[in-house]
Amino acid sequence: MLALLERGPAHGYELKRSHDELFGDVAPPVNVGQIYVTLGRLERDGLVVHHTEAGGDRPDRKVYEVTDVGRKTLRDWLAETSDLPVGKSDVILKLVAGLIFDGRVAPAVVEHRSRCLDALRRLATLGSRAGPAGDPGAVSVGELLRRSSVLHLEAELKWLDLVEDYLRASARDPAGPFTGSTPGSDFFQPRHPTPSEGP
Repeated sequence: MLALLERGPAHGYELKRSHDELFGDVAPPVNVGQIYVTLGRLERDGLVVHHTEAGGDRPDRKVYEVTDVGRKTLRDWLAETSDLPVGKSDVILKLVAGLIFDGRVAPAVVEHRSRCLDALRRLATLGSRAGPAGDPGAVSVGELLRRSSVLHLEAELKWLDLVEDYLRASARDPAGPFTGSTPGSDFFQPRHPTPSEGP
């Protein structure tokens, strides 16, 4: 939100429009109510201020702009390193817990593969998008996000393939870590080729 306001003062609906244009079809449209809740918190913390703009025959509206404190907060946040997702996935935790609990793959992990494939198909239908100026050589922010999502989903599916191979080997090995248990057979389904990312 602070980055969007760096472009210049704006009211809530303008921020919603900017957000939705930037993220395109990759992310769901943001709720304008959530934008105003966020703006209220930012203003409470001194990161933005607003003035009321007369609407004439329309209702008055609040126009927000970022403060110097807000700019510093944005710069500090941009400089922070992000956590690596190593070993933190909820799917990994459910996989381990399910295998410990009854030697089977949790149903949510089985469903996860199907959801990854569905998401890949949806992203593939979006196709490549030209940049804001319509230049075929340019790449829009939405397209960068789409490609990032495709790569993450493909990596997730490869990891699920490794899980499947591991469980098959464990089922054949009586001395394996889950001796006496049989991994859920519903997890063993034909591997589907991932949908093409498109041009």
